[in-house]
Amino acid sequence: MDWQLLVDLERQLKFPNHIAGTTLRPDIVLVSESTKQAVLLELTVPWEDRLEEAVERKLSKSVEKWLGCELSSFLLLNNLLDPHQSGFRPGHSTETALLSVSARISACLRDIQSWMDNHHLKLNQGKTEMIFIPAPSSNLLDFSISLGDTVMSSSPTAKNLGVVMDNRLSLSQNNTAVSRTFRFFLYNIRRTRPFLTIYATQLLVQAMVLSRLDYCNSLLAGLPASAIRPLQLIQNAAARLVYNLPRHSHVTPLLTDLHWDQEGGDIRFRE
Repeated sequence: MDWQLLVDLERQLKFPNHIAGTTLRPDIVLVSESTKQAVLLELTVPWEDRLEEAVERKLSKSVEKWLGCELSSFLLLNNLLDPHQSGFRPGHSTETALLSVSARISACLRDIQSWMDNHHLKLNQGKTEMIFIPAPSSNLLDFSISLGDTVMSSSPTAKNLGVVMDNRLSLSQNNTAVSRTFRFFLYNIRRTRPFLTIYATQLLVQAMVLSRLDYCNSLLAGLPASAIRPLQLIQNAAARLVYNLPRHSHVTPLLTDLHWDQEGGDIRFRE
């Protein structure tokens, strides 16, 4: 057997990462390169505080590491790991998986850039944005990829076909920006409202506000009512403007008369 003895004496002992990844710092480690096995030994000094708790904690960590090594060995020997899997694979971690994904995205972007160059097109690196959308229970990661001579880092928002997408898919910034733009449109229409008929105002509002309000509104499906409320307020203000009524007027009869579905109902209809 090719067992080696590693001791934590003059410098900090690092557990062999090619056998198993861990943050433990054992006192003594016995390592076998041929069988990919390791034995951890923890030394307890007599003056250590809470001796029984310390021994129990170290034993549980050692058992956990032993079980992890046995499970990894079983999965590798029986070829049960998926080729793209990082868990239970020696030398693999979340960081290595992220680097692998980054390399694949970079290679894909290089292929796209090569195709565009061959067809006399240009990939504008300065306007290329990248957004990283994690799982609901995951934290945001500092993710970056290389595109030519440019290194792109993930941003909290990115614009796609005029829609501002955020990394939580709440569309809060998009709805805020859309509401701000539409308030400006309604303000300009209101200045000319005394010179317009109800029908002319309706056509103007539908052309400048409602048509854009309906743009990509299927993305709002499933969002809470609080996220859609800014857009609903814009629609209510537009209906009052058509009939030249004050801002506190009851809006439901107006929407019914104009045959305008409320924002939430319009989304459900389009689904």
